[in-house]
Amino acid sequence: MKRSLIVEDYDVLADVESLLCTMEGYAVRVAHDIDEALCAFDEFRPDLVLPNDSDGNRFLDSIRGSRDRTTKVLVVSGRLDAETIAGLEAREGVQTRAKPFQLTDMTARVQAASLSPSRVRWLSPVSMCAICKCRSSGPPGGA
Repeated sequence: MKRSLIVEDYDVLADVESLLCTMEGYAVRVAHDIDEALCAFDEFRPDLVLPNDSDGNRFLDSIRGSRDRTTKVLVVSGRLDAETIAGLEAREGVQTRAKPFQLTDMTARVQAASLSPSRVRWLSPVSMCAICKCRSSGPPGGA
């Protein structure tokens, strides 16, 4: 069974992300801070990690040597700017998602993580729509 580690200090969001991952066939473990997440990572060996914004970079730096190349990371953040996004997504197997998020978008990203090869080629908004079956043909605002 696929495994997902959620790192979120806000219980409501942790519950939503946990339910989403469970619905996609993941066994889920939730950590509420970076220290708990690092212990869980070593023990649980997740296929997908969803750290929150305050722990994303620090978590990635801490697991750099021990992370299996097939482990995907989706940093979920309410404070993403272009520079932060570029820095995070330059790392292998890392994608970002802004809070608040649409459930269909998060579902598509979790599904994409389980479908993609070891070198993650995350889906564009157009291809995500094929997975989540929404009617949009591209990103909001037509960009």
